[in-house]
Amino acid sequence: DVILNPSFPQTDLDRLKQQTLASIQREKAQPTQMGMRILPGLLFGKDHAYATPFTGSGYESTVKTITRDDVVGYHKTWIKPNNATLLVVGDVTMQALLPKLERVFQSWKSGEVPKKNISVVKPAERPLMDPQHRDRVAFMRVCSGRFAAGMKAFHVRSGKEVKLANALT
Repeated sequence: DVILNPSFPQTDLDRLKQQTLASIQREKAQPTQMGMRILPGLLFGKDHAYATPFTGSGYESTVKTITRDDVVGYHKTWIKPNNATLLVVGDVTMQALLPKLERVFQSWKSGEVPKKNISVVKPAERPLMDPQHRDRVAFMRVCSGRFAAGMKAFHVRSGKEVKLANALT
């Protein structure tokens, strides 16, 4: 029912926002976490879709301003069977599981999903360094990353090889 009819209670959203803001503050006090927050913007450029912190916690400004309507809109836009992967773990066979899943999700219909705007990343012309938070930590940690053109990966569903134009190593 959570996938098909989520209620997104305001009290839960408020609690999660406070927990996330506290997590961001903790990240800013730890050298490794700070690096994981800053590195994506340096690698991809601050306006790129992949420039969000590797920690997964986001930015204080967006966490503070997100509303229940934003969450509902996100769910309506992106959470569709043609844009989802269901993972089932446990002592169950596909033969036993599939009829149950088909019954539960029979009303879940595919729909259009916006195409993500992922721009090509151009490698920096020179090494970048961001010392902006050095006064907040007791010691420094160096994080580095680079792009490697032509790396290969495999598409999980099809098993086909995919060539990556710009891959992070």
